[in-house]
Amino acid sequence: MGQFDDILDYEQETIDPRKHLATRGQRFVNYLVDSIVFTLFIIFFVIIGELKAPNFIGGEDGDFIYNVFYYLLMTTYYLALESANGKTIGKYITKTKVVDEFGQLPNFTNILSRTLSRFIPFEGFSYLFGSDTPIGWHDSISKTF
Repeated sequence: MGQFDDILDYEQETIDPRKHLATRGQRFVNYLVDSIVFTLFIIFFVIIGELKAPNFIGGEDGDFIYNVFYYLLMTTYYLALESANGKTIGKYITKTKVVDEFGQLPNFTNILSRTLSRFIPFEGFSYLFGSDTPIGWHDSISKTF
């Protein structure tokens, strides 16, 4: 046996993410911070849109354009940040991250499912009610934590 056999022969420990869940308070801070950051993004892009094309939002199709823009930007925000490293701005502040059922960074399909699940009405508050564990619908649907 070589001197590194004990290091190379180990079995990788799997982490049960259910034992290390973010608290309801951390989840609330994540939601609050991400909502504020996202709102600032919306305001910034609406201002840019209005400067480039007056009546960008206020025109005849303004509500439709705003809704499409809102959902595309929200999808991009969560999909890009959580796919990259499992963290949104709120998760950086609370030192939490998204993991799959094995404690690893979820794959793109899980993150996409998680992101689209956020469009369910009242989903942002789903972690407050129900079981003892603070898991939201976007977690349970996408099998992430």
